[in-house]
Amino acid sequence: TYSEKQASIGMTECLNAKSVYVSESGDIVQCTHVDDPITFSKKSKGTGLSPMDTYYSKLGALLELKETSVLSKKNDLDYLSTRVSNERVLKL
Repeated sequence: TYSEKQASIGMTECLNAKSVYVSESGDIVQCTHVDDPITFSKKSKGTGLSPMDTYYSKLGALLELKETSVLSKKNDLDYLSTRVSNERVLKL
């Protein structure tokens, strides 16, 4: 199962939120709806592989992954027909 594959690469499924997985170090969080994952991670501080790159490399060895998109200040994402943006919203 998907949950078993996640566990084999160090991801733990949240007990109170099925299909949400967290890495052992807490630097990767992935939420999955059917076969549409969205993954959250901080940027790498060094020049080596980021935690996200390492995670996708391990996951790609187990599953056929499609193209990934990265959220940035210049690049919004469409996730399940919802726009995900890096814009800050001002509180009134």
